[in-house]
Amino acid sequence: MVWKGGVVQADADRSDSAEPQPESAGVDRAREMQARALEAHQRLLDGDPVASADLCELLLGPLVGALRRRWPDASYAESVYDSAVDALIGHFHAPGRYDQARATLLGWLVWQANADLINDYHAAQRRFDRDVVTQAKLRNDNNEARLAAGGVASDRYPVLEDTGVWRRIRVAFPDRQERELIWRCCVEGERSTKVAAQVLGLSSLPLAEQHRQVKNVKDRIMKKLQRMGLADEQD
Repeated sequence: MVWKGGVVQADADRSDSAEPQPESAGVDRAREMQARALEAHQRLLDGDPVASADLCELLLGPLVGALRRRWPDASYAESVYDSAVDALIGHFHAPGRYDQARATLLGWLVWQANADLINDYHAAQRRFDRDVVTQAKLRNDNNEARLAAGGVASDRYPVLEDTGVWRRIRVAFPDRQERELIWRCCVEGERSTKVAAQVLGLSSLPLAEQHRQVKNVKDRIMKKLQRMGLADEQD
């Protein structure tokens, strides 16, 4: 500090701009993580038996966090964690596939795990489409005319394909919660009334009322799916 005219002034070389800024601090942390990851990665390539544990401790948490930002729905939490672990294990088995000139190690692992998650949910929707179309052909039903509509295939993750069956469902069920319930029950095989109540926003109701309202919604959805030729008639 220097005194000038009775006023304390900061030295020119110690201005506020010299203080660490949040953005630069985040960049510094990312660089430090990459440096530590590369050091452990090199030890992995060299056959160090503890390198994989070090990489897991360093990267698993950030990897799961990055994936959850891409897949924020709580129902994906388990799949996100499993995909993160699988990506790390895959790297431990084939570390030579990573090219540090193209991405950070964390970025590479996020790309690997995210691609697996997308493939899994593409596959789930393809199975759904295949099963209901096959059932309709076997029943030789007169299905309703195809409904034309744009938009994404699933409200829950927008990169899924806009396939024919789900496009029809999207138009026939304008309520987003009902489409979510169809996805949970028909694609993922969810049977829990508690989960259905959460999807429909009924969790605050008494359990008996939850069961009643969930049953009413499911029955109404099933009848419409039957009229569309997408579900078997119930005896």
